[in-house]
Amino acid sequence: MKNILTILLICFSAFVYGKTIKVNVKIHNQTSDTLTVYIESSENIGSTNIESKFSKLLNPGESYQEEVKTEKYSMISGYSILKNGGRTATKYKLVSKKRDSFSFNIVIEDGEKKTLTDLTNAQKILEYDPEKFLDSDKSPKPLTSLFSNYLGGLVAYTGSGDSLKIVTSITPNDLGTMMKASSAASVGTGQNSKEINFVNQNVQNINGNIPLATQLGVIWNNSSLYNVKIEYKNIGVIDWKAETENYNLSKAFFELDKYILYNIGFQRLKNPNLKLKQINQAYVFDGIFIEVKQGSEISASNSIDISTFFTNSGNFKISKNSLDKKVYGSSYLGYWFNDLAQDLTGSLDYALAVYYSVTNDASTFKNENEIINEFKKLREENPSLPNLNTKNEILNYYKNQVKRYKELNPNSSNDKNLSRVNITNSDLLNNLSSEELRNRFLNLIKAENTNVNELDLDAIKIVLKSKELEKMNQ
Repeated sequence: MKNILTILLICFSAFVYGKTIKVNVKIHNQTSDTLTVYIESSENIGSTNIESKFSKLLNPGESYQEEVKTEKYSMISGYSILKNGGRTATKYKLVSKKRDSFSFNIVIEDGEKKTLTDLTNAQKILEYDPEKFLDSDKSPKPLTSLFSNYLGGLVAYTGSGDSLKIVTSITPNDLGTMMKASSAASVGTGQNSKEINFVNQNVQNINGNIPLATQLGVIWNNSSLYNVKIEYKNIGVIDWKAETENYNLSKAFFELDKYILYNIGFQRLKNPNLKLKQINQAYVFDGIFIEVKQGSEISASNSIDISTFFTNSGNFKISKNSLDKKVYGSSYLGYWFNDLAQDLTGSLDYALAVYYSVTNDASTFKNENEIINEFKKLREENPSLPNLNTKNEILNYYKNQVKRYKELNPNSSNDKNLSRVNITNSDLLNNLSSEELRNRFLNLIKAENTNVNELDLDAIKIVLKSKELEKMNQ
């Protein structure tokens, strides 16, 4: 039908074209962009003989009118080019009256201005701040692992801020401070969604503000616009909360198995500035979907349509295809401690006393040179230890450190972990190889950061023997 109408107009205009008339052109910029409007005339829509009447720069909301002369029964038309890129569709009118008019209201159908997120200065998206995380792996991990291994447990570390270094940790499972998985059900902001648009943002800001950005297979560049859609359920920070059956944390630490206390005491001896705090926060979600689309900046020759994004930094065409999209189920991304976390640094003195007690027992049956060399190795890591040069001096030092702790803490005078443990020559532990002893000890402590090869084998035997005696007395 449109083609038939065009043919009729062409044929009709051939008989009457040529008489000059005046046309009052009224223009109104109803967009939120600055643009330049172009008014033209031609014999018909398909003609290549186009006459420019005028052009005008219009600010958002600005109007303009001007009278032009053209041929009767000609086509007068108008289109505009946006300052930030893109060309609107051309509007046509056949003028036939002696004094005709042409109204051109410039409207962009999908013209809502998209707000760009400045990831440099904006608040963290969804309260996401991976800089707090104690673990370097920021990928989604099972919630069960969070509750059994980290949240509510203890972390031993040195330094602070950017220089914080994790030395070892004690799991909430060992402490008896585990939260139930159902405790995470009330976290976050319920079922919701967020759309983020940004351009000219560096990779560090993107990964630091958008959850799971590092898991997407996207090579970000700052010359494109990105549209990120996030659908999520119960996402945000969860705090550790004591369950009804949870132990007091300090009491739980003192009731830890001897092998855990010995190991953390060993770390305390090597790191005099070691600190101990509870992990009391984590970032979790019940479910999350994330999708990224890319947009390219458009030029004046690009026509504007529903896929155009209008922004203060330029106008962009958004691809119909996703760069990447992923769905994750219930997971956690990271854990940490804040200023409100319980501080058990003072309790490290007890772990150190346990280490001294075990080492003293193990050193009794060693020769002079072996003990001296082991102590010198410790002094290399902790120069604050006294310069002792004989077996007797070293054993007395260990013994006196345990005695001093008991004097300062009278309630520990009969502590089973600070009592002497002997291993006879016929003990079955003596039949185990070095590798078997270390593996058995490592299986007990299950600590990722422990270098079990640094631990004395005889001391390991004492710890394992203590564990055997403990089971026998139960």
